[in-house]
Amino acid sequence: MSSSLPAYHRCYISAPVGLKLGALPELLTAHGIAWEWADGTNPAEQNSRDQIAAADFVLIVLNGTRADYQGVFDAGIATGLDKPAFLLQGTTRPLPVDLRRFASAKVSLNDKDALEFHLELFLSTPRDSTRPAEASKPATGLIRPQSGAGAVEPPLASGLERRVFDAVIAAGGTAIAEPPMVTRSRYRPDLLASFGEIEPELLDLVAIEVKGRVEGGEASKVEDRLLAFMTSARVKTGLVITEALPPSRGQQLSPNILWLSIDLFEQLAQSGRVGGYVRETRNRIRHGSR
Repeated sequence: MSSSLPAYHRCYISAPVGLKLGALPELLTAHGIAWEWADGTNPAEQNSRDQIAAADFVLIVLNGTRADYQGVFDAGIATGLDKPAFLLQGTTRPLPVDLRRFASAKVSLNDKDALEFHLELFLSTPRDSTRPAEASKPATGLIRPQSGAGAVEPPLASGLERRVFDAVIAAGGTAIAEPPMVTRSRYRPDLLASFGEIEPELLDLVAIEVKGRVEGGEASKVEDRLLAFMTSARVKTGLVITEALPPSRGQQLSPNILWLSIDLFEQLAQSGRVGGYVRETRNRIRHGSR
């Protein structure tokens, strides 16, 4: 299968004047990506359009202050020029509504491991998956997966993984199969997904393990591996999606790991209830009522 990953060689960084970039320059250089940014010292650089036009993608750094207006402006330029943009947020302040269409991560520029993880994820995501779907939205608010010559064909290992992937897209999210090995753990989940605006505190990044059938004794091992990955990669939510009914769970390692069948997951995706189900189920686990 031919690779559909974009080739990124040049990056433009849009950041508030005077902000220190932390580990970001080192990580970009390690990936062979040349970068430049307007640091505010040269008035001729205030017009960033030409620099964005010459770049393969734009990194927009937001720090939750009024200085973020420049990032909003540059995001608009990137949209007009059809350039991918990746937003790095140093605070948990909600994004302006016109920036929610872009891939984003809440991470400190000084946290090298976390920053590397999110950068690797962005760089490894097919270009089409970073842009909003252009397919029609039915009354339920679903976004249908695109088909045809321009569609991205992920390297899915089974028909069950295909169903999970399609359900993520139907719920308005994006996903990548066989995510890059960017943590110290040798284990990696079958899918990494992001559900965008749906419960962003829980579903901004989700690790998904796909299983046909899991017997009771194996369930704890599955949770062990998934939780270790989530902790290392700083992912808040993990889903174990099974073809058969999930095993009965007693005490779980984490309330942020949820088990559900593929049939239920598809129903939730098609009805727009993924976010509500995750939050309600997590709260029940926390209070010992499941």
